[in-house]
Amino acid sequence: MGPENLTLVETTAILLQVLDRSIKYVQVTIESIQQYLASTGATLDVQRELGNLFRALGNPDGVYATVRTPEALTPTTFEQFAKYKLLPNIC
Repeated sequence: MGPENLTLVETTAILLQVLDRSIKYVQVTIESIQQYLASTGATLDVQRELGNLFRALGNPDGVYATVRTPEALTPTTFEQFAKYKLLPNIC
């Protein structure tokens, strides 16, 4: 976790700036993701397991929830991550 909490809208704005591309944040349902996966040939197991993972990631009280503590932080901002780690890997 970086030094600040960001919404997905704020994350999208940072990516727009860093990537210099047109992108748009659109919230979709897990079911629509599973339908897309099915249309690309993903097995039922893959569809189910990714759906379960997305549900777990979205659960604020779930196994993937991390309490924001000094030990659980990195000084790297999302903008720095996008510029120096993400961008070089997609260009």
